[in-house]
Amino acid sequence: MITKQAAVSFLQDVNILTAAIVGPKGPISTPLLFAVEDDFSKLYIATRRDTYKAQALLQDPRFSASIWAFNQMCIQLDGTAKEVEEPSEIARVFDMLTASVGRLKEFWPPLLRVEGDSYIIFAITPTWARSLDLSSSTIMSGDNPFTEIEI
Repeated sequence: MITKQAAVSFLQDVNILTAAIVGPKGPISTPLLFAVEDDFSKLYIATRRDTYKAQALLQDPRFSASIWAFNQMCIQLDGTAKEVEEPSEIARVFDMLTASVGRLKEFWPPLLRVEGDSYIIFAITPTWARSLDLSSSTIMSGDNPFTEIEI
């Protein structure tokens, strides 16, 4: 069984998620850099304001994501997205996102090339989450391998 704190520690090390978002032209799946609060109350993502995903989240805040690492763990979650608008909170979250880039083993420089007000930051409030331990080479038949994470 994976504890909430173990899940948060994992999320603080991985920092790339795959998001599922529904926009006016249909659903999309996209990788995003993220940061997470220590208590798992919020995840944060940033993207260009003019992207399809940003416009989709502004119109429909439903957000789903999967975060995983080979032989470690998988976290699946649903939540709601809200634009971060308070300047001091934007600065704090941008610092969190910048710090998360430093922990990436395979850093991709364009992740930090969003400048000025061309980007938008969203706070994702999880409403449901579960984890899967990927460290074992087998999953016992009949057992639910997922552990629900208390939100």
